[in-house]
Amino acid sequence: DAKDRNLEALVDVTSIPHPGRGANLIDPEFGPVWVTSALGSDEVTFIGTDPEEH
Repeated sequence: DAKDRNLEALVDVTSIPHPGRGANLIDPEFGPVWVTSALGSDEVTFIGTDPEEH
């Protein structure tokens, strides 16, 4: 949580996330999400950035 400077969750991933900023988008079901790939993996990780409202 950038506002309160608290760790909100640890998310399990299969590989080290890509060091770039990824992408921010609005998913029709889950609302705003942050999306990133992993180094050497064909998987993509979606992380909800506003879970309380969606």
